[in-house]
Amino acid sequence: EQRHQDLQEHLSSQHAQLQSELRVRTEDLHQRKLLLKKRDEQLTEVNAQLSELQRLFNDVNQELRTECGRLGGLQDTVSLCAQQSKDVEHLEAMLEEAHGMLAQVQETLQEERNERLRVQGLLEHEKHRTQLLLDVLKHFKEKLQGLTPQVLLSRLGSAMGPEAKALLLSNLGPAGDIVGNDLICQD
Repeated sequence: EQRHQDLQEHLSSQHAQLQSELRVRTEDLHQRKLLLKKRDEQLTEVNAQLSELQRLFNDVNQELRTECGRLGGLQDTVSLCAQQSKDVEHLEAMLEEAHGMLAQVQETLQEERNERLRVQGLLEHEKHRTQLLLDVLKHFKEKLQGLTPQVLLSRLGSAMGPEAKALLLSNLGPAGDIVGNDLICQD
């Protein structure tokens, strides 16, 4: 009876620990999903900015061609074109930098997706493990439910000697309950 209670307490404790670990991992997964969603939003925003930069780059190039064609050989036009050329180079550098950042964001996003898949696999493994432990606990509970002191004694009776039988029978109360150290164990 004590072993049964100890086993049940141990399994209950293990079940509580697993439930706690499952909650922590579920919260971690939720946080990672939120982070992934935020990164997806940032990626969308960066893509929109890149499109805007590309549009600006195209606009600047168009304006540069128009001005160069209109003003021809004037010095002011040359100075303006030189300045616009620097702006275009700066925008190209910014665009290259943005492409590099986009590649880094995509790589990080892929890593986060891989990590999310790994965590989901771990979570699924823990769910299966928890279910298995619950099934084992249920099995032991079902096995122990029909065992009364009389049934245990009758099963043990054939294996015990006469002195052990006499000792156990002396500890039986009037209703067949086991009495010992002022404790009565009942079903």
